[in-house]
Amino acid sequence: MGEPKDLIAVDIHTADVGDYNVTEAGWYAVDDSGTRVVLGPFDSLGLCDRAIREWRRMRRRPEKKVPH
Repeated sequence: MGEPKDLIAVDIHTADVGDYNVTEAGWYAVDDSGTRVVLGPFDSLGLCDRAIREWRRMRRRPEKKVPH
């Protein structure tokens, strides 16, 4: 399985815990295929979104500087 290209926030309820292979309900960052949990659990959508933004920021490749 390759690296996820992006993440989405998903609210996993107690009844769905087994479907995502997690141990507790909460907000999770799930890969772009919607099948693998990458980050979490979080208490709120806001915290999950913040973690996704940080994940994206950390994965950005530095721009190559062109000498003048």
